[in-house]
Amino acid sequence: MHFQNNYPFCNFKKASKQIEVSHWGNIAIEEKYLIRNEGAELTGEYGRVDFNEYSNDAGMSALKSLDAEYPIHTWGMYYTDDIGNISTSNAFRDVKNNVVKLNLRPRFSIFGGWKTNWVIGYNFPTYHYLYNDNTEPDAFYLK
Repeated sequence: MHFQNNYPFCNFKKASKQIEVSHWGNIAIEEKYLIRNEGAELTGEYGRVDFNEYSNDAGMSALKSLDAEYPIHTWGMYYTDDIGNISTSNAFRDVKNNVVKLNLRPRFSIFGGWKTNWVIGYNFPTYHYLYNDNTEPDAFYLK
């Protein structure tokens, strides 16, 4: 059976999350990702004119953006890649759905066979996620 797939296929090669809980009222989280597009590989040379990011037809199998959702209490978001910054990003509070929506557009579209890594960091207030254990007054749990 043969078929054609012109869509990106994202494979997270590595993902990690570091959580730092402060008793001063903050939970700091940093997520690290290494992603590879396992979709159809680019053949020939890459040229910015041929693969204009604003053209829907160019680079159909390339990963052009990533979307994520975080809890509504998220604040102080930052995101960087190896070079130092994601090209374009948009984060906003969707009060109707009670989430923060994040859209990241990498500096270059990630074509088949290409990979990239980045870091996303953000904070939560502890009073929404850190609770005192009623049975042991000195113990806390993170939800």
